[in-house]
Amino acid sequence: MSRKTGFILFLALTVSLVFAGPSAADMGGGIDKPVVSGWFIQKMENDRVVLQPGDSTLCNRDFSVRNESRETAEVGVILGNGDNYAFHQVGPGKTLRYSLESGYESSMTDGMTAIDEARIVNTTGGVTPLKVECK
Repeated sequence: MSRKTGFILFLALTVSLVFAGPSAADMGGGIDKPVVSGWFIQKMENDRVVLQPGDSTLCNRDFSVRNESRETAEVGVILGNGDNYAFHQVGPGKTLRYSLESGYESSMTDGMTAIDEARIVNTTGGVTPLKVECK
């Protein structure tokens, strides 16, 4: 899946969930999988969470994303207000590390902009989970 297609699918899912309201997002949350209504944002426990495809989480520090499966996965990282985003392939057993301490080029401003939060999204199709650790 191309980065642009993945981002468009993510935006479509997000918009549909906003208009569907809390009742659609709360389905299937259960005790084992806490969900913030309307956004499929998984809460971290001890600064760790496992994201199933379509799930997301938030982190305001450096973080790592680990693919513990045998399939290649894709992670979407949305930095700050959404002006900066990227999609990366995560190979089987591989870990990607991200830093929020440095600035990022922004198309909305001239030069660098500070990023104080990231939204991490498992954009993989199928059943490949991703382990996220906020450091």
